[in-house]
Amino acid sequence: MGIYFFDMNLGTIVGDRYYILNTTNGGQNWIIQLSGSLFSLYSVVYTDAINGWAVGDFEIFRSTTNGGMDWC
Repeated sequence: MGIYFFDMNLGTIVGDRYYILNTTNGGQNWIIQLSGSLFSLYSVVYTDAINGWAVGDFEIFRSTTNGGMDWC
């Protein structure tokens, strides 16, 4: 439902059923993560290469300052 690329290599997708997908190579490979939410996520944005925010139904998640590899 939401996609954001900070640059040509670093990107994140959020969407249905609490999934977060990250790439560090322009989308050639994706790392699948679970947000821990029971709800869908709709949008994601980064303020720099390591600090990101994802929002959805009733929740806001923050990347734990590692480029989206962990969320809380």
